[in-house]
Amino acid sequence: MALQCKVRQQGNVSILDLQGQFSLAMRQEKGGEVPILEKVRGLMDSGNTRVVINLAGVSLLDSAGIGQLIGALTSARTRGGQIKLLKPSSDVRKVLELTQLTRVFEIHDDEERAVQAFAAGAGP
Repeated sequence: MALQCKVRQQGNVSILDLQGQFSLAMRQEKGGEVPILEKVRGLMDSGNTRVVINLAGVSLLDSAGIGQLIGALTSARTRGGQIKLLKPSSDVRKVLELTQLTRVFEIHDDEERAVQAFAAGAGP
């Protein structure tokens, strides 16, 4: 299943709801740009510097998806923004743990706590 992304707002936090496979198969036809990195850059450039990436609907995370998460985080940090991850499945969480991204990303299992964490300044 191709990766789909819907963006919504909760207060001053942008939430990207992902659905499908966060993998090499998600590449677009034109330019090879993947939607998540492009969306995060667009949000940051328009002043939305607080982003939660909801992984609840992600069934697969491979090296291309990991690269996009790291690229999104790098892009956010260079623009003064922050990214938190939300609700990774057990399989996706295992990949995040194996790659030690659990040390880089703040991960939440509750959306309200993820949003509130921005105000608290919590995070790795």
